[in-house]
Amino acid sequence: MVTKSSDYSKKLLALRKLEGLTQMRFSAITGISLGTLKNYETGQKPARAEVMEKVLKTEMFKKYTMWLLHDEDTDASNQITPILVNCESDLLKASPKTRKKKYALNNVKEDDNTLVINSIVKNMTDEERLELAKLLSKEGFRLLLKLLDPDNQSLLNLPDKKKRAALRLESMDDEQFREILSKIEGNTDLPQEEMNVFTKKTVG
Repeated sequence: MVTKSSDYSKKLLALRKLEGLTQMRFSAITGISLGTLKNYETGQKPARAEVMEKVLKTEMFKKYTMWLLHDEDTDASNQITPILVNCESDLLKASPKTRKKKYALNNVKEDDNTLVINSIVKNMTDEERLELAKLLSKEGFRLLLKLLDPDNQSLLNLPDKKKRAALRLESMDDEQFREILSKIEGNTDLPQEEMNVFTKKTVG
């Protein structure tokens, strides 16, 4: 199960204002009840990652996916991905009133985790950022949640040889797997990360 503690309430409010939408209109588009939306925007209730995932399923908000990783206000020629270029382009087409609110987004404070993510994105090559943008545009916020899953991180951090062994589990029949699992469970000297690989297979 993915656990994510970040509160996206301020970003939710920023997205709505940037699009120049009323609370009622935003509620109708996203399917978030008006009362719940008001609670998010007034800070009475935190908006968790699952809420943003729901919002980003709506076509008009998909362009903001990368903004969840990168908040810098730069001109269109210096944006880190085509998705952000589109975001800037849409902003220029917006009404003067909406442009005045330009990047209410930038007033949203970053937590330590966001700063770390921003740092990683800045150090990526143009090609790497483009690939990331393509993935996010197809998979959206769900991909981020998968990457944040501690079990998935454990699998990704395994040495190549052990990672290949873990991948071979998918093609094994149940009898073969149970035999291997019984041997693994009887070996208490194995590191926890290796145990996690086999435990994860049993719930699949």
